[in-house]
Amino acid sequence: MPRIIDRLQYALKQFPVARRFYRRVKLKRYRERSRDSAQEIEVGDGLRFRIDHDISMRLNYQNPTYFEDFGDLVNEYVSPGDIAFDVGAHVGVTAAILRNRVGEAGNVYAFEPTPSLYALLEGNVQANGLGNVHPLQIALSSSIGETEFFVSRTHSGYNSMSLSNAMAFTNDPTDVDKVSVDTSTLDEFVAVRAVEPSFIKIDTQGAEFEILKGAKKFLTSRGQKPVHIYLEFNPDGVMSISGITGDDMLSYMEELGLSIQSAFPLGSFVVNGKIPAVRRAEFLDNITRRGAGYINLMLRTD
Repeated sequence: MPRIIDRLQYALKQFPVARRFYRRVKLKRYRERSRDSAQEIEVGDGLRFRIDHDISMRLNYQNPTYFEDFGDLVNEYVSPGDIAFDVGAHVGVTAAILRNRVGEAGNVYAFEPTPSLYALLEGNVQANGLGNVHPLQIALSSSIGETEFFVSRTHSGYNSMSLSNAMAFTNDPTDVDKVSVDTSTLDEFVAVRAVEPSFIKIDTQGAEFEILKGAKKFLTSRGQKPVHIYLEFNPDGVMSISGITGDDMLSYMEELGLSIQSAFPLGSFVVNGKIPAVRRAEFLDNITRRGAGYINLMLRTD
């Protein structure tokens, strides 16, 4: 069934009028389904998180399998006592999953620039007594300062530094609000705070290249201590913010010495931790043909 849905969504991308109709129907269905759904969810061990009005994320978060793959990778690549960064922390659910793994001896730094989501993140951390989860209202990027940030009223999972990325769910610019957020680089943050993460989750709707640029010093000076990075790779989203192709993004990962540990469900393209140049076009086309237009990569510094 997922493959059929992916093919349908890919076909709709080729016909703008049909795509807009499909999105309106899907949005109406989401609103009907979420009207009476809870605005609070339970996250392992009795932790309760407010997820507020977001109709799509409410439905996603109430799916008991929604975070299974992420949880499995956290259990494999994160150890008790580790320091983890959650970049694009939303309301704190993934930060809580990381915190459960690092335990009391570890720390989780949760970065979320969206004002409304940060308020929920901070409230959820406090309400659940997660003292070693540290919420930060910062957008990690390639420079220090401020930037425009676009917030979807319908699907906060699409909030982005790019207007087109933020409105990708509804295709409606009136559904998006613009705010100003503070930016910093990962290199600056680890230097000032004197912390060194061994695991970094990056899910930022297209800002992933900018974040890796801002982390170059840290990622290329690790010596024998590997860093694992769980990264959402959306070639169109990266192009919208950074103006580079998916091929350029893959090349930059190699320049940083990052090897691909997992690329489910496209793992067959990975050879010795890389996507061979002769297969990159096919790999990127397969990502585009997936309905969501992205893939989650598990990376490691070599």
